[in-house]
Amino acid sequence: MSTNSEKGFKNLNNNDTKQRTGTSNWKTYFLLLKSFVGTGSLLLPSAFHKGGLVFSVILIVIFGLYSYWCYFIIIKLKTKVKANTFQEIGNNILGRWMSYVILGSLVLTQIGFSSAYIIFVGENFNQVVYNMTNYECNIIYPILFQLGFNFAMSFISRMEVLTIPAVIANVLIICGIILVISYSLHHLILISDKKSDPGVMLFFNSNEWTLFIGTAIYAFEGVGLLIPIHNNMSSPKDFPKILLLVMLTMSIIFILIGTCGYLSYGEKIKVIILQSFAPGIFVNIIIVCFTIGILLSTPLQLFSLTSLLEDFLFTKKKIAVADEDLKVLEESDILCSESDTEAQGTKHINLRVYKIILRFLIVTTVCLIGYITSDKLNKLVAIVGSLACIPLVYIYPPLLNLYECSLPGIIKNNWSILPFVFDLFLIISGLCGMMYTSYRSVIL
Repeated sequence: MSTNSEKGFKNLNNNDTKQRTGTSNWKTYFLLLKSFVGTGSLLLPSAFHKGGLVFSVILIVIFGLYSYWCYFIIIKLKTKVKANTFQEIGNNILGRWMSYVILGSLVLTQIGFSSAYIIFVGENFNQVVYNMTNYECNIIYPILFQLGFNFAMSFISRMEVLTIPAVIANVLIICGIILVISYSLHHLILISDKKSDPGVMLFFNSNEWTLFIGTAIYAFEGVGLLIPIHNNMSSPKDFPKILLLVMLTMSIIFILIGTCGYLSYGEKIKVIILQSFAPGIFVNIIIVCFTIGILLSTPLQLFSLTSLLEDFLFTKKKIAVADEDLKVLEESDILCSESDTEAQGTKHINLRVYKIILRFLIVTTVCLIGYITSDKLNKLVAIVGSLACIPLVYIYPPLLNLYECSLPGIIKNNWSILPFVFDLFLIISGLCGMMYTSYRSVIL
């Protein structure tokens, strides 16, 4: 799961590309790896119960390969049409309407991810409090704290300021993942010695398997950082090989966490695996690592969402005002009068007020969704994965590739029809999967 959107990094990439020699292949590998590591991995053990163990392992491998191919298409198209964002790729190939469709999916994923983060932090905070005091705290209190914290952090207007919290968050989350795997393996060995049966659904769960699909796709979504990381590489031609290695690594990590966690706790597994662990100092350390890590990641997630919406709502208006001011100066060939300066100052003040209101509405909406769905985190993640992530990762890339490469190749260059058929197959599969899994995730 990606915890960021490419739009928030666009200016940073454009300003720094000329000054940098580029990131090395190993650094690119770890940057991509960290972009996929998040809350989704901790939801996989319970998702394995929804899908069944063997079915879930097979689907993780398939989604890993499927995701790799679609991400590879995005980078190939980005290079071909000379675009800097996913929206620009859509705009350059199919027109402005496609950029709006991609923007809508990006906004939905960011809202869904941010709401899941809010729930995750609230639930884990309450878990630590309960482990230490046996007091059950209402989740509204940690959510209200996050409302104030994230609204205050939303005033940060430069991505660079969030770099240090993001690095700390990544270190804590990776440490937490290692601790979770270690604890799950330890618990699995203990129950193996006792020969206890945790009630594992070994093959396939025909009742709730669609919830697994949404959660797994949620975990694999990372399109937001793909293009920015590629832009900053010192050797972009090596990106496909690095991306393949990352997807293989993530598939192994996801299978390891899902299998160990599910085999350890079986049908008693909680939505967040951390809640299944027995209270203790070591468990509290794991939970605190994840809680602080996700808390520090949330402002970056919201920064990306805010950047997307502010760019869509306010950028065109500012450009129009600037063009009009330029025309006035060219016609009169004089500087603006004091009254004109005051009028422009008023416009800037109004724009800042609008942005503050927008940021407050974004943070409030995300926290409200988190509160309403706090006891349905698995359903929220499954719906976001099915409704927003499937089209973003598995439908739009083959659709754009079909129009830009496969179809012109047949018409102009007498290419084989197989690439066209393959793209069409991926599009239809994605559409059918999105509609069915979204419907099932809602009604379950």
